[in-house]
This record gives sequence, C-alpha cells and structure tokens, in this order.
Amino acid sequence: MAKREQKAPIIEEGGEQQGFPDAEAANPPEQKASFEEGMERLEQLVTALEAGKLPLNESFEAYEAGMKLLKRLEAQLAESEKRIALLTAGGEKPFVEEGE
Repeated sequence: MAKREQKAPIIEEGGEQQGFPDAEAANPPEQKASFEEGMERLEQLVTALEAGKLPLNESFEAYEAGMKLLKRLEAQLAESEKRIALLTAGGEKPFVEEGE
C-alpha cells in the first residue's frame, strides 16, 4: 500500500483557508524548518481547524500534519532542555538576574 502524500492548507491573515499547496512546500523537511517556523506553521494549522471552514477530509489532513509537527517540536524542545541541563550540570543557574 503506497503512502498518501500529506498536504496542509495555505492560511492567510484572519484564518482564511486558501487551498492546499504541494506537500513539500507545506511541510518542509525537518532539517529546513526551525523551531520558530514550526511553531508558526502549527499556529496556522490550529487556526484553520478552529475556524471550522475546512472540509472534513482536509480537517483530518490538517490535524494529522499538526500532530506530526507537534511531536517534532516537542522532541526539539526536549533536546534543548537536555543541552541546558548538561551546560548547568555544575550547579550554575542558566539565567541569573542581578541581585541574586
């Protein structure tokens, strides 16, 4: 069984859905997208779903794309937290404000 290509909606300001681009443009490979870009894309997907204007099938596709993106972002965040823990393993505080 061949895997179906995932497409995500193009969202403009105000949450208006404008159609589906090709899957590569909507969901760039992980090495290309930064954490911030991923968060922005996730916000667009959530906005489109909350607007309730997508057809059912497109809603499922947007939800699936959002869940995959969320897992990738959570993994990136966990990796960053591990790096901070390693850097502060000597008992140093990662963020020290004046007066502490």
